Amino acid sequence: MSDGLKNSVIQGVKWFAISKTLLQLFRWTVTFIVIRELEQDDYGLVALAGISIAILKGFNFLSIKTVIIKFQELTDREIDSLFTLCIAIGTVFFLLAYSTAPLLAYIYDSDRIVEPIRVLSFIFLIDIFTIVPAGKLSKELNFKSLSKISLAAGVLSSFIVLLFALNGMGYWSLVAGVISLSIATAVFTNIAKFHKPILCWEFSKLKEQMSFGMYNSFAGITSEISDIIGIMIGGLFISEEKLGAYKVGMVVSSMPLRKISPEIRRISFAAFSAIQTDEKRIISNYLKSIQLSSWILFPVFFGFASVAPGIVSVILGEKWHESTVVIQIVSLALPFTLFHEISASLLVSLGQAKLVSKLSLLNLIMYATLLLIGAQYGVMGLAGALFVISPIKYLISTHYLCKNLPLRSAQIFAKWSRQLLFSSVMSLGILGVSVQIDTYSVISLGAVIFTGVVIYLLQVLLFAKVEFKEIVLMFKSK
Repeated sequence: MSDGLKNSVIQGVKWFAISKTLLQLFRWTVTFIVIRELEQDDYGLVALAGISIAILKGFNFLSIKTVIIKFQELTDREIDSLFTLCIAIGTVFFLLAYSTAPLLAYIYDSDRIVEPIRVLSFIFLIDIFTIVPAGKLSKELNFKSLSKISLAAGVLSSFIVLLFALNGMGYWSLVAGVISLSIATAVFTNIAKFHKPILCWEFSKLKEQMSFGMYNSFAGITSEISDIIGIMIGGLFISEEKLGAYKVGMVVSSMPLRKISPEIRRISFAAFSAIQTDEKRIISNYLKSIQLSSWILFPVFFGFASVAPGIVSVILGEKWHESTVVIQIVSLALPFTLFHEISASLLVSLGQAKLVSKLSLLNLIMYATLLLIGAQYGVMGLAGALFVISPIKYLISTHYLCKNLPLRSAQIFAKWSRQLLFSSVMSLGILGVSVQIDTYSVISLGAVIFTGVVIYLLQVLLFAKVEFKEIVLMFKSK
């Protein structure tokens, strides 16, 4: 890897880590306050209202941003043509979401979701002005600016959600958060990399690029549906209140992943695309990505699962007790979800967008089948479906990755197996302490978390000190 590219990637990861840590701490605090203020049916209603929005967002504007990153030699006229296409797509998506709101209300027998859907549909008009400048920033490996944008927009939208919630606005608090995040991201992105809106119609020169974008977009829509299909299917079988408990459990357990995952995909795809002709460097970077991620993901999520009863009792409140089992089950599956996403990102950068699209569809079909079975058992069954499908998706993507690169599955698994073992031992230690606690308090929850940290660090110092130091040095190096 050239020094310039290496420094860009490492600096991007550093800025990503700093900005996301600050934003995550702030937004976690806000999220927990808002959850305590709102009711279960507020979250259930907005979850249903977000179905059509999420499906359309899954098309990701036909992956125009990814096209800009992938194809390094696009001319200004070609980029203007892509912007023109953004306008057309955003307008169509807005009209679709706005006009189909009554249909979704009929399907889920909830007239209350019509107005939230129509308000949320405006994000498609707003996002028109984000796609091209964000793509340019990623193409330039300007992760520092992208992370600052994410930080500023996230803080602003969180303030708005909190303000609305504390003033008794109920589910409109969540709607306002989505709209404000979209507006802030568009404004800050254009401040960092302004794209002058020029209409251009030279689409005939973009056949290869748009073919790539459409295949990648198909993978995106299946991935997005996979994220919300629990709500889509669960809403047909359980009440809004129970759906709200499931949604909050998913939100809380996925909070670290939802902040980390988009940035990991963005950085890894841009970096892999920049060196897509050098297999040795691709393999080296991929294995380092898996190794570095595993040192964070396994202890965080396994620890999260272990202290879930305390988190719900102390932070969320007893009215959310049904969310506990969702947090526990889902947290154990999420490390494999991110591993799968990194592997899929690498396959796309290798020109295997069509393969990733097919795999995404296969994964979606399997997940939907599991959800239909799990929905018969309530929120626990819905969460259990994700627990089963996550490692299956990762194993499948790993299999095809090894077919496209001189790489063996054993090499990949070796990069995270030790971290999985350490985290499992840590979880057992936490559970051993937790059974002694009758009623959680802030002090007892803190003591349990501290116990888990100590157990994990002791294992690292005893059995993986050298390896862990190498990871730290790699992260610190320029």
